[in-house]
Amino acid sequence: MLVKIKNYKKYMQYFLFLMMPVFALFLLCFIQKVSLFDIDWWNSTWNDEVIYHKTIKVMREFGHPTGICSYNEVESQYPSYGTWIITAFIPYWLFSFLTGIDSHGFMIMANVMMVVIANGIFCFLVRPKGGQVFFLSMFSILSLTYQRYVWSGMNEGSICAMIIIVTGIVLWSMRNVEKRFFLLGAASFLILFFGISRPFLLVYLLYMWGGIWVGRKNRARKWMYSFLLLILALFALFLYFYLSSTCSAKFFHDNGMTYFGELLRNREIKQIMEWIYQCNVDAVKLMQESYAVKEGIIFVVLSFLTEWILLIIMCIKEKDRAKKVFLAASIVIGLAIYESVIILYLPGKLDRMLLGCVVGFGYLICMMLGKKWNVVYLGLQLFAFLLLPISNESSLLLPVKTEKVVDYGFLQDSLAEVMEYSENERWENTVALVPPNYDLHLLYCFPVHTAFGMCTENYLKNAIMTDTLKCGYIYLEEDSELDKLCAGKYPLIWRQEGYVVYENLAAD
Repeated sequence: MLVKIKNYKKYMQYFLFLMMPVFALFLLCFIQKVSLFDIDWWNSTWNDEVIYHKTIKVMREFGHPTGICSYNEVESQYPSYGTWIITAFIPYWLFSFLTGIDSHGFMIMANVMMVVIANGIFCFLVRPKGGQVFFLSMFSILSLTYQRYVWSGMNEGSICAMIIIVTGIVLWSMRNVEKRFFLLGAASFLILFFGISRPFLLVYLLYMWGGIWVGRKNRARKWMYSFLLLILALFALFLYFYLSSTCSAKFFHDNGMTYFGELLRNREIKQIMEWIYQCNVDAVKLMQESYAVKEGIIFVVLSFLTEWILLIIMCIKEKDRAKKVFLAASIVIGLAIYESVIILYLPGKLDRMLLGCVVGFGYLICMMLGKKWNVVYLGLQLFAFLLLPISNESSLLLPVKTEKVVDYGFLQDSLAEVMEYSENERWENTVALVPPNYDLHLLYCFPVHTAFGMCTENYLKNAIMTDTLKCGYIYLEEDSELDKLCAGKYPLIWRQEGYVVYENLAAD
């Protein structure tokens, strides 16, 4: 009877831990002072969510890109869904068969489901005890930046879910040194798959190499498995470069990887070192500026640095060889991802790119750190949690309904009437527009077969004036300078909500 009661308490704790995303949503609503019924997932200010939403619907309904997702009308070699590599969409495409694609929040539901399933797998593998479940739960509910991305249509949710599963396998491997081949293989597959779209995630393979070399007695097999993993990692990296150069749209501007690659090809070692130094200086300056105004990025970076320092302390004190190897790998992984983001991408994206690290390291710390240190860690999280509501981080606010009632059904029907599907010419299914930061709810209403050709205002102005525009439609703010340029030049086919759509009859 006593055993049954203990098991009941344990499974109830696990259940509450799995429900942390739901409790976090209530908390986000409470901080924002809105009701759950006020949430409108289409009234977002994150424009990436629109692209993910539309892409999954196109994949489900057509199975291939129907328009040309482009930037300044630069077409990729092969049909693409935008700057993202297709592997970023596949998890959501799979989950869409469970969630359907008709609801406004099917992408959000997919993220929540992935994280809940990942937490369930984590509990099954690691079997955390009562105190550990408590600290895991507190970490989950206090990490509001993480939970906001879970309750979004961004792919950070799937990446965090993957890292939670990998972390669970790593913790399981520490206890089962000789019985982990299958699980290490499963973790390797996840890392390689997600690494194709975000190559910095391939550094998590350090965990797998650690698992291969710790405990196994057959050195020949160690070398064989290590070499195989290296080949697979290089193949994933090759796929990333191949797909990004042929099957993804070229963005408006290059990132640090392009400049770094040129320096590397020219073997300019001094310039490489100066570039790395300058990137780190710029990142520190950005953190100082973010701290001054208390923007969300500072909370993620400070959480990362706190965890990274704790992992160093834990690694130094750890006596068990297997645990020490995995902790050392965590330290290298954290440093490698931080440096790769600021050098090869943008320091301003650290909050998104480090989020998976923060979650994975948080789970490791909650499981491996002693109770006293976990209390200190919890105190630091609570301090950051109390600062967040008084910060200037408006981007973490949930999308809510406005005072003006929006009839989405009417908008969808009216756009569908004037924008017919062209089977033969993809440019005719493409809408030219300047990337908006507001009124994104209107973009969700465009027909599924349409794609967005993002343009800078200067490019679009020049293309209109010189009759070189390729896109079949032009979406503009009413009474804007571009609207005046189009008036009389193209037929006006739609006018609603302060926006207009013109049809380019000469579309290529």
